[in-house]
Amino acid sequence: MATDCATVSKSAVGRAPIIFGLALAGITVATAAEAGQTFNEAVANELVRFGSGDSNGGGQSCARFIKDGTPLLERCAEFPQPGGPGGAGSAGSSIGGTFAAPDAVLERLKTPRAKKGGGGSADAAVSLGNGFSVFAVPGYERLNHSNNRYEDGYKADIGRLTLGGDYKFSQMFFAGIAFDYAYQDGVYDEGRGYNTSTYGVLLYGSILPVENVFIDLSAGYGWSRSNDSRVARLFNPDGSQLFPPPGNGSVRSDYNGNQLTASVRGGYDYPIQNITIGPRAGFTVGHWTRETYREEGVTGLELEYANDSQTSLQSNLGAAASIAVSTSFGVLLPQIEGAWVHEFADDQRSQKARFRDALPSEGNFRYDSESPDRNFGVVGVGLTAVLPNGLQPFAAFRSIVGNDNYNSYAVSAGLRLEL
Repeated sequence: MATDCATVSKSAVGRAPIIFGLALAGITVATAAEAGQTFNEAVANELVRFGSGDSNGGGQSCARFIKDGTPLLERCAEFPQPGGPGGAGSAGSSIGGTFAAPDAVLERLKTPRAKKGGGGSADAAVSLGNGFSVFAVPGYERLNHSNNRYEDGYKADIGRLTLGGDYKFSQMFFAGIAFDYAYQDGVYDEGRGYNTSTYGVLLYGSILPVENVFIDLSAGYGWSRSNDSRVARLFNPDGSQLFPPPGNGSVRSDYNGNQLTASVRGGYDYPIQNITIGPRAGFTVGHWTRETYREEGVTGLELEYANDSQTSLQSNLGAAASIAVSTSFGVLLPQIEGAWVHEFADDQRSQKARFRDALPSEGNFRYDSESPDRNFGVVGVGLTAVLPNGLQPFAAFRSIVGNDNYNSYAVSAGLRLEL
């Protein structure tokens, strides 16, 4: 990763929590060239400006810009002026993958649909039935973010539990609600880490307007609470550490986030004896916000971040296939699915921060996020067992592949019960 003459290690500034899971990514094509000021460069320029007194006439000391008696003023007096240490590190990570619903809900919407007018024995066995269905699905995901010029690398483990229920109103329509909890625990390449707890609620449904055609709909809200700890330190131009960072260079912060999502996906199921194949296409829109927050610590390098937001509009185009295998105890339904996703709205964006101990009149400096991967995809496999008495255990595996910024491996297993 590129470094400047000094380092303020920064990981996940304004991290966007993964609220409803990463569901679609991979198959990368060339991305647009990134341009703008990195977090490293922005912090470097601000520290050099403080040290040289180069603002509105110049020739002033650090005290012109920094609150009296603060650790930042002590740090400013310790580094060479002018042209003293700047900052280098990594900017905050933005949302990766897509704003998709939890895997549990996606699997529920993929439940094989009964054909109008009946059909073979396998068709009857996989019918949704009438009335209520409930499900409980735990899941696990391993998420890896690549280290790059704009944002730090990290590895995260995500555990989640989704509980839901729905009602089949007719052969043409069912709808339900799901509640989702996810806990994400991440470790940065540069040290320290973060954790995020997310609580979400999702409404979903499926419409069958004509035989073999379906339209899936979902809309959700998520609220998250994040705890972040990073390393902050300064280096000389030759790469040697300028001074031992007070408090081991550790700074921490807590902040909240909100996310809204909505999606529509349609498809056609073409039966060939006990095999079903068909195309899938849809759109997903998401909007995420994060509140203003301040870092705590004694290094003098603590920052305050302005509120931030991010909007995504993604199309997805793919295909799915399943086969119904009748056994003595029920019907087994192996499934495979793949999709290509294109991002229309999200882009490299400018973010704002300031040194916590700087005078309010100094305002914010700006830095830029990484650019999202514009074209990517997903592959997944699953197995559902349709058993007597309305029991439907299932397991699924999904992998993000080929994405410049992220890769991910997720597994889930659960049980649905038709009441």
